[in-house]
Amino acid sequence: PHVILTEFGDSFGVYGARYWLNDLNFDQVTDSRIRTRIYFALQRASIPLSRPAHSVFVSDSSKRREEKNQRHRAWRLEALSTIDLFRDLEENEREYLVDNLVYTPFAEGEIIVQQGDDGHYLYVMMEGRAELRVQFGGQERVMGELNSPNFFGEMALLAGDPRTATIIALNGCYCYRLGKDAFQKIIEGRPAVADQVAGVLAHRRMELDAVKAEMGAENSG
Repeated sequence: PHVILTEFGDSFGVYGARYWLNDLNFDQVTDSRIRTRIYFALQRASIPLSRPAHSVFVSDSSKRREEKNQRHRAWRLEALSTIDLFRDLEENEREYLVDNLVYTPFAEGEIIVQQGDDGHYLYVMMEGRAELRVQFGGQERVMGELNSPNFFGEMALLAGDPRTATIIALNGCYCYRLGKDAFQKIIEGRPAVADQVAGVLAHRRMELDAVKAEMGAENSG
C-alpha cells in the first residue's frame, strides 16, 4: 500500500491510500478496515481530522470542557487503582502517573508491540482485549490473552531487553503509554512497587521460558 496527496482544500489536504486486492468482492470490507486503522493511527499521533474552513462550529464552554476532562481523569485514576501494579500507590502518585499517560488506541488486529523491537513504553490497557504471541525456533504460538484493565511492556522498559512477545489487539484497545522516566520516578520513590514489578517480571519471564522450552521440545521431536 502507499499514500498519495491528491489535492489541497480550503484548509486541508486530501490524501488517498491505495492498495491491491485479489478479489474485488472484498473492497468495501477492506476499505472499512483500512479507514479504521488510519483513524486509530491518527489518534495515536494526536492528529485530528480536519474540517472545512466554512463549517460553523458550536464550541463547548470552558466549564463543560473542564468537566469532561475531569470525568476522563477520574476514570483513568479509577482504572489504575484496579491494576495490581498501581493499587498500593498513594493518590498523589496515581495522579502523577495519570498526568504522564499518553492516549494510544489500537484498532482490532493492529500490532501494539512487536517481538524483537526496542521497548520505550509501558502500556496500560484501560479497555479491550489483546493476544500474546511468541516466536521461537521458526514457530509462533499464542501464549494467552490480556484483558483490561491491565498493563504490559514492563520487561523491555525496565530490563532494557527487546520486546519478548508480540501483542495484537483483539478488538478496540484503548491504551495509554507511560514513558520510562515517569515510571522510573515512581519505582525509585516506592521500593515496594519496585519489588512488585520484579515479581511480575520474574513470573512473566518464567511463563515465557516455559513456552519456549515446550516449543523447543516439539522442534527436536
